[in-house]
Amino acid sequence: MEPYKGVYETDNTNPNFVFAPCLKQEHLNPNTKQKVKVKLAVQVLSHSIAAGMYAKISQGELSSEAVTTANVIANMDKLFDCVNARTPDLRRGKPYSTNMTNNTPHLTHFTLMKNFFKEMTFLGCKRAPPSQEGWIWSINGIERIWRNLSSKHKSIKSLETRRLQQDPLENIFGCIRANCGCNSNPTAGQFVAGLKTAVLSNLSFIGTGNCEEDQNQVILTNFKSLLSPPTDTHTAYATILTDELEESVNSTFECSLEESSGEIQACAYVCGFIVKNNLNKCEICKKIFVSETQERSHTFIDFKEYSDLKKSLKYASKNLINCIESSATMIYDFLEAEAYKKKLKGTIKVLFKNSINWKFLDECPEHKDMNIDYLFNSVFHICMKRFCILKNRQFAEEYSASALKRKIDILQNK
Repeated sequence: MEPYKGVYETDNTNPNFVFAPCLKQEHLNPNTKQKVKVKLAVQVLSHSIAAGMYAKISQGELSSEAVTTANVIANMDKLFDCVNARTPDLRRGKPYSTNMTNNTPHLTHFTLMKNFFKEMTFLGCKRAPPSQEGWIWSINGIERIWRNLSSKHKSIKSLETRRLQQDPLENIFGCIRANCGCNSNPTAGQFVAGLKTAVLSNLSFIGTGNCEEDQNQVILTNFKSLLSPPTDTHTAYATILTDELEESVNSTFECSLEESSGEIQACAYVCGFIVKNNLNKCEICKKIFVSETQERSHTFIDFKEYSDLKKSLKYASKNLINCIESSATMIYDFLEAEAYKKKLKGTIKVLFKNSINWKFLDECPEHKDMNIDYLFNSVFHICMKRFCILKNRQFAEEYSASALKRKIDILQNK
């Protein structure tokens, strides 16, 4: 756990941006209930944490021994992507999240991970846990399904591995059981009656279980159109920043920051996403926002790349990184002092335009105002969301501490 603690403790010293925003104290010291949560385990074995470890190792903030831990995390993240592939093209630049074909790296990584699980040993355990052998069986099953499908059916060019799960079956059985009352062991006739009722109710289910929706509405398209008159629907699509933009903000502030610091590297990563989501395709603006050379502040971005051959992420310029860092600091300081007031966004926007140096945008006067508005909306969205998360986390910790103190006082008859 030492590499994780190193990442967590270093992130806590960053003023505004962090490498692993999802990493919390409950990941390092989970209680009995938290130890069985899949969500926490997956967050610990993520590509972002591995990239953060690599960056800190390269800066000497973590020992070289942490490379082994980072390699395991990176390989497990790739394995999760391999068994959850659900798109025919690159999703966020992740090659292992694409559908499995003979040309994708899935089979090679499956072989690597099977050897890893076979050689894995758990210190202090007399026998291997079932999940160790279970991973090998699951990988062998996926490989066999692909071999059979690709050899017998030439029309099948790819496999969406995320579909190889039993959630749809569990969902339909849950619908049937819900229509059978308190009968936990229905007869064949009751089962058929429950199935008919489920079909008539459009396979609706409670939705609070541990299964994801299986898009069963496509099965009942004709049935729905028979009972429902045709209507015209119009959906307005709003341009929003990706969730990964919200994952890189922290709450502390230090005045002087070096290019190689974790704060600036995390800020550069966020700036890359801001540039990527900018709808302005002006070449002059692109030169303003994107760096022509790779700097020390881009170390974390380099480790975040999924391929060494092709660079898919954006490398922001120094001016943009300094602008976003200063803006985030200004917004957070204002929220700390004035968050209770009304019309926060308008007030912060005026302060934002007046206190930040915008001279680097003068190269494109045509789009200067538009770029300022875009940068403000991006940074404000990030900082406001993160500020609320951190405050809610702080209030929850204070409440837990007060509740514990109250229980101790009761036990001590105070």
